[in-house]
Amino acid sequence: MFTYHARTRMQQRGIHPGIVGLIIDFGEEMLLTGGVSVHYLDKKSRRRLRQEYGDSLRVSEFRDVRVICKNGVALTVEHGFRRRREA
Repeated sequence: MFTYHARTRMQQRGIHPGIVGLIIDFGEEMLLTGGVSVHYLDKKSRRRLRQEYGDSLRVSEFRDVRVICKNGVALTVEHGFRRRREA
């Protein structure tokens, strides 16, 4: 489930909703303050994704994508070039 803001950001940044779903399902989760979580692909989760889907998925193209969620709803999607503080 996505907020209007998340859908807008995905469109602006060229990130497919299916990719966001894979990041949430296979990626690591970092908890932030206020019940917010960040989902991202680390080395281990990229390896699991390649084992599941093979090389056709081109995992390296979205390794820097982060999904910010709260209560199971994606609030926004961003390219993770900036570091965030953990809770």
